Amino acid sequence: MKKHPLLVTQLRNLLQSLMVLALFILGSTENPVLAQNWNEIIKTVASDRGAGDWFGYSVAISGDYAVVGATRENEDTIGGNTLNGAGSAYIFKNNAGSWSQVQKIVASDRGTDDRFGFSVAISGDYAIVGAYTEDEDTTGGNTLRNAGSAYIFKNNAGTWSQVQKLVASDRGADDQFGVSVAISGDVAIVGASGESEDTTGSNTLVGAGSAYIFKNDSGSWTEAQKIVASDRGANDIFGVSVAISGDHTIVGAHLEDEDTTGGNTLFWAGSAYIFKNNAGTWSEVQKLVASDRGAADLFGTSVAISGDYAIVGARSEDEDTTGGNTLNGSGSAYIFKNNAGSWSQVQKLVASDRGAVDAFGYSVAISGDYAIVGANQEDEDTTGGNTLSNAGSTYIFKNDSGSWSEVQKTVASDRGASDRFGNSVAISGDYAIVGALEEDHDTTGGNTLSNAGSAYIFKNCITRGTDVQIACDSLRWIDGITYMLNNNTATDTLINAAGCDSVVTLDLTINYSTTSSDTVTACDRYTWNANNNPYTTSGIYIDTLTNTAGCDSIITLDLTIINVSDLSTTTAGLTISANNATATYQWLDCGNNNAVIAGDTAQTFTATANGNYAVELTENSCVDTSACVAIISVGLLEERVGNELFKIYPNPSNGIMTVEITSIESNQRLFIYNQMAQLVSEVRVKAGKNQINISELPKGMYFIRYGNSSKKIILID
Repeated sequence: MKKHPLLVTQLRNLLQSLMVLALFILGSTENPVLAQNWNEIIKTVASDRGAGDWFGYSVAISGDYAVVGATRENEDTIGGNTLNGAGSAYIFKNNAGSWSQVQKIVASDRGTDDRFGFSVAISGDYAIVGAYTEDEDTTGGNTLRNAGSAYIFKNNAGTWSQVQKLVASDRGADDQFGVSVAISGDVAIVGASGESEDTTGSNTLVGAGSAYIFKNDSGSWTEAQKIVASDRGANDIFGVSVAISGDHTIVGAHLEDEDTTGGNTLFWAGSAYIFKNNAGTWSEVQKLVASDRGAADLFGTSVAISGDYAIVGARSEDEDTTGGNTLNGSGSAYIFKNNAGSWSQVQKLVASDRGAVDAFGYSVAISGDYAIVGANQEDEDTTGGNTLSNAGSTYIFKNDSGSWSEVQKTVASDRGASDRFGNSVAISGDYAIVGALEEDHDTTGGNTLSNAGSAYIFKNCITRGTDVQIACDSLRWIDGITYMLNNNTATDTLINAAGCDSVVTLDLTINYSTTSSDTVTACDRYTWNANNNPYTTSGIYIDTLTNTAGCDSIITLDLTIINVSDLSTTTAGLTISANNATATYQWLDCGNNNAVIAGDTAQTFTATANGNYAVELTENSCVDTSACVAIISVGLLEERVGNELFKIYPNPSNGIMTVEITSIESNQRLFIYNQMAQLVSEVRVKAGKNQINISELPKGMYFIRYGNSSKKIILID
């Protein structure tokens, strides 16, 4: 039976002592009601589960695949060839939301107490499994006790097969290569926390620790680099935890003692190191420590990284985020952010219901805006009651605009004492998996097998949708904010039918109203083409149409109506005068369709023939026409005979003439003579107008006698 190195034994003894001391300190905090978005959807156990297998000691998830390590499991894939503590791992696949075991994997050269499955990681179609106490190299020889190894498996059409065994190029006894593993795309990293030499193979410092970078080249994984801490020290256990995301990797050294300057020694305060890949060479860019580091905090127990965020667990840290409320071994975790290559702590995380010896931070994972932290010795359920010693729990944190806050505490649906739920955690997108290595029951809650272990898969039931809006000028959205510009980033969180968050993203297009103005000066009246309405009064008029974007088009009319100031006329005899003295004039013949009377452009007009006349006036660029005036007195013969007014018109005559007599004392006669003084016609007339037809008379000059009056008239054709 293989034994763990002395350093690990000492660490466990110390932690047990701390735990005993911490039991005397009671602590409780109010557990706020949080949105329960992460729901347990399935409990998983091994298809061949056995007592003491520790299924769930390690977990990993990527997309639709998850892998669970059972580091003390004894049988091969067919259930035979028992080798105590050889270890195994199990592949689970998500099929339309239902996760089921699709394969058990073991090492091709499995051996007793190899502890295959102590660490697992998965990325796409590759998985890596650590066996930190395995003894042989890739040929099966060169036995070195607890040198350690790791195994690469590849998914080929749903079947996972071992494609390579990895060992360190400078492997040595008790190096514990494989104590931690991580993989991202074509790069994997393996921690060897017991390794003692630097990258040159010298400067031996027992238990300083190291990690190894492997690169996949066309299906062949080769060691690309060994990395160590720039300030490596004996028993730092660098490599106890590793994580990788793209071109950055983080390595924990939870027993390291110094701060970033190399001073301020605090026993087992712990640290972590960021390395960056530059054209295939990985270099340390920063050492991380907690802003409130303390002795025996074990900062670096667990690490995880995703994009520009990293999280580091400190499972034995004692204080809350303010640095007070000391609870021994309550634990904490720290969020670091990469800003232009510089990583800085942005937040310390603690559990909302933190308690002594909870070991919050024993495991950590991060994916996008979510992080999960395991507290495998926490005792209470989500309500803060139903105490079960070391049942374990996990806490989900969410990043909201750079601030990480706890959104949910999760526990197993069938939690039990000493289950150690939260011993391992992993998260990928909307799925999280949590290991409970000492849980005893199968998925039905029966078939008790002590420490057989289980794992639980949680799904984020948040629904996400997009609200596509097109608005004019502004939109007051469901979040109560008025938006005046295009926006495709605003979100609001509602509650969906399942009682989970429904995150709505606004996809807003703002179109804008348009404004324009017309300034018009018009004579008398103006018909506006915006609305076809006629206007006869000066003023400001507004109309609203629809522009091409479907928004208001507001048009303003600034209208000035001008008129000819005076259209009146005065008639004196045959002369008509325009009363407007500031205009220009053109006289018109109303009886001839307002024909222009050539040459008559003065203010006054004298008729030479009876008819209807008007004047066209132009003033201030406006043109208007007066009322027609009747002239009937051209050629009028008028004389008073006694008390009678005697009128004859027209003269000349075309054959019909009018004789108008105001009064007649008795019937009188009207006599018409030619130029020879010959009587050619005699007509009886009466008071008033008398029309006399003389059209039968030849053209010429005639004389009319009435009473003692005689008038000359001219008859024309």
